[in-house]
Amino acid sequence: AALWFAGQFHALLYSVLYVVAILPGVPLGLALFGRRHPAAWIGGPLLGYGLTQLTIWLVIESGLASSGMFVLAWLILLGTTLLVNRTAGPEPALRMSEWTAPDSAALLLVLVLVPVLMGPPYANLGRADAEGNRYYRAYFTADFLWHSALAFEVGKFALPPRNPYMTPRAMNYYWTYFLLPATAAELLPPSPAGFVDLQRYLKANAILSGLLMMGALFLVVRSAVPSAGPAALAVALAVVAASAEGLYAIVDLLRRGAPLTALSDMNVDAVTAWFFNGMRVDNVPRSLWYTPQHTTAVALGLVGWLVAIAGGSAASVRAIAGAGLALGLATTMNPLLGGCFSLVYGAAVVGDAVGSGQFWQRVPKHAIAAAPVMLAVLWGSASKVMDGAGSAVQIGLFNIAAHHPIITLALSLGPILVPALAGLRRVPGAASRPVWIACAGIILGLFLLYFVRISESSWVGFRAGQILLVSIPILLARTFAAMSPRMAALLAAVILAVGLPTTIVDTWNA
Repeated sequence: AALWFAGQFHALLYSVLYVVAILPGVPLGLALFGRRHPAAWIGGPLLGYGLTQLTIWLVIESGLASSGMFVLAWLILLGTTLLVNRTAGPEPALRMSEWTAPDSAALLLVLVLVPVLMGPPYANLGRADAEGNRYYRAYFTADFLWHSALAFEVGKFALPPRNPYMTPRAMNYYWTYFLLPATAAELLPPSPAGFVDLQRYLKANAILSGLLMMGALFLVVRSAVPSAGPAALAVALAVVAASAEGLYAIVDLLRRGAPLTALSDMNVDAVTAWFFNGMRVDNVPRSLWYTPQHTTAVALGLVGWLVAIAGGSAASVRAIAGAGLALGLATTMNPLLGGCFSLVYGAAVVGDAVGSGQFWQRVPKHAIAAAPVMLAVLWGSASKVMDGAGSAVQIGLFNIAAHHPIITLALSLGPILVPALAGLRRVPGAASRPVWIACAGIILGLFLLYFVRISESSWVGFRAGQILLVSIPILLARTFAAMSPRMAALLAAVILAVGLPTTIVDTWNA
């Protein structure tokens, strides 16, 4: 239904192409996680999406871009992954925990959040009036229209693509994610809507990639607790109730006697910037709506984390290679996020190895996982994606980060961060490896939030927020798992009361 309202028949048609495009990753997912665990059917397609983007790039780079060559290259990719699956043998590289019917129910309930949050805004995105004029709300003009122009340039099949706003400069931006929808818009039969078809493909691509990201997040959080309920609760709250900025804005309006209708003109998830001139964090819905390319990088990074959790420092070479592939593909989508998820993977492996007393026997072989990441960095540099990034990075506590640092963090993430800290204590029946992941992710995210910036001061904060919002739920699930059902329900109700207003107002405005 969300796909239909976002782009009608063309979005549904594109979803078929999307499923075909990600199929080459399924054999790899099966080889890593086994066919009886949904990680194979979530992590595998994510690997397939990344590999298909690089395959499309390779065809374009070769100067042979055509429908026939794209199909031939896809068939070669599929044959290669099937061969890898066959040579890997019948046993998966990782021994995953048993998956039950309650796990499936919890996963599906979490996945429903994606069409619920993305469907209404995308149905109204680019809606035409009686005269044919199309309308886009503010944030979509900054992101979605830029992505439309970007994808249109990518669809010209000339590398590196040119910046549509600063021709003839090369596009120093993350265009890897957009290769599939751009190629589809160029090669599929056009409709009278023309350029609008590309926008329909972009919306469908974002919805489907959002589903995979949400599934990967649930799998990582589920690995931290003995049962599915706390994991689903933690993920849902991290998605819809992470920020207290909406509640703060409501209280402020009531205190000043201003009408609550002013909320419809407020950038509610940026209250920390407007009210305190401090750092701001974009919530998960904004990542789904506005920056699907970064969301896909996060999803691939989560696949790498899942390998670290399931296999630990003693993981087999096959599992480590799978983690490296996921982290490398994440780096092609976004070098900063891919690198950060790789650092967290490394920290988790080192922590687990130190605890085992076999540091030198286990850690060196994880260099296998670093190789694809380094190759991705070199590819990004050669493709002009990263040009200028190094000179723009600054380290230190800058003015915007120093403005009310505690208040801004409490408003942006407090509803889930504060109760998540209780998840650091020991939880009976819960694994310890996810705690390493969560702690490393939170520490790195906070460091980026306060001490790293580029020329656009908010950008690193947004990426830091994405890392924090997939790390905190791991500990929050452990908090719920250690509580009685009654107390867990009470805590969840309090978090909802504090955090849900932000998402409601933000979704309405979007």
